[in-house]
Amino acid sequence: QTVSDLVAYSWKVPGLTTEVTHRTIELFKMYNAMSCDLILGAGAMATAGLKSISAKHLAAVAQAISFVKQALPLVEENLAGKLVPLHRNILVPQFRSLARDLDEHHKCIKKKLVKIMQDRLLANLRVLGSMAESWNDDGPSQNPNPQANPESAETAETPAGGANGAAGHGAERPEGGEPAGLKPSQFARTVTKQVDVLKNVLCPLLLREDLESIFGGVATFYADKCLEAFSALPASRQLHCDARAIHGCLGDLPKEHGAWESLAKLEQFCATRQNRRTFV
Repeated sequence: QTVSDLVAYSWKVPGLTTEVTHRTIELFKMYNAMSCDLILGAGAMATAGLKSISAKHLAAVAQAISFVKQALPLVEENLAGKLVPLHRNILVPQFRSLARDLDEHHKCIKKKLVKIMQDRLLANLRVLGSMAESWNDDGPSQNPNPQANPESAETAETPAGGANGAAGHGAERPEGGEPAGLKPSQFARTVTKQVDVLKNVLCPLLLREDLESIFGGVATFYADKCLEAFSALPASRQLHCDARAIHGCLGDLPKEHGAWESLAKLEQFCATRQNRRTFV
């Protein structure tokens, strides 16, 4: 509203255009600097009493910066045409400099969001090795000894494959290739939940191109790191289940075209492991 009022003053009193233009540029610069200091610099934790700077805070600032970036050329167009040549030559380059500063701030926010998710995945991967040691691939993971209690085994298998699937022919295989009843591990559930939470936070606030940039970086990093970690582990049905769950989660994200190469490698890993083992 303040910027709108300043532009209106320049139309009503053309002689004030130079002063209005200068104050408008300074106003945008102040907003950019303060929002950067409060959110990226975490200053709001001291001044506003926030316990942490969340992804939602970053997304809200990114949304505001996107708006300012799009409004800036319109403000410049309204003001620059009424400036005398000498003042135009001085002030117009300041609009260009401001646009670069806003763009850099915007990029830093997107990088920060990607970095947050990278750190979370690395923390999850640190416990994957010890978790994988407990994965038993010799039978249905939900009931390692189905013959010990036929009634409970039948009950466990009925929802996915019917009673006949647990009666001595092993676990039924749904179309996706997973044994009946096999679910993603705690590792995969944590990873996919964290990605879904970020998606739910960002999608209502950011432009499609920003979402594709952020989630493109997230998907590429996750696919590459998970593929690296999974390849170092012994083949198992649980590993295959986790790989497919994470691949499916990443595949649903809005992302740049470049991320598809990494996802294709993870998908190939899933297909290779599925073809190498027979889940019966």
